[in-house]
Amino acid sequence: IAALPLVNSNPKWIPGTWTKPPVSSVLQRREWAEFVGAAARRYGAGGTYWRAAYQLQFPGAPPPLPVRTWQVWNEENGPKHFHPRPSVRKYAELLGITAQAVKRQDPRAEILTGGLASKPTGKGGINAWKYVRKLMRRRSARRAVDHVALHPYARNVRQIATHTKKITLAVFVCLLSL
Repeated sequence: IAALPLVNSNPKWIPGTWTKPPVSSVLQRREWAEFVGAAARRYGAGGTYWRAAYQLQFPGAPPPLPVRTWQVWNEENGPKHFHPRPSVRKYAELLGITAQAVKRQDPRAEILTGGLASKPTGKGGINAWKYVRKLMRRRSARRAVDHVALHPYARNVRQIATHTKKITLAVFVCLLSL
């Protein structure tokens, strides 16, 4: 089983709150880049954890499965997790900072968006498919993102299928427009 880490919310040493992305100052951006870079250095391909601690903790264990994909934030299209309200510009910036820091440690690593709530609740929430279209208009996001994640909250399977089709179509349209 491969791990899929979710780098979500600010560590305590980065100024700000856990729901506000660390892109408001040079200090926040630098600290975030150092944080995710250190995680990639430790847990990514060839990471220090796999070369030392893993072997000591689990002698005779199967070969390690380093982290290859990093998920950035969670439900960034809703105000509950991206305070005070969703911002495509700020999230694209966060993706760019994260991708650059991770890929500096592991150029083959992949970046996954946070799971987008299909229809987030709260003031300012943006449907996942609309959010993806806006996000992919930003060059920093297009360069950073390898995969898009969806949280298809729905009342039934039919709604899940509909939400999944809408996000797939939004991504496809974005790819065609490149």
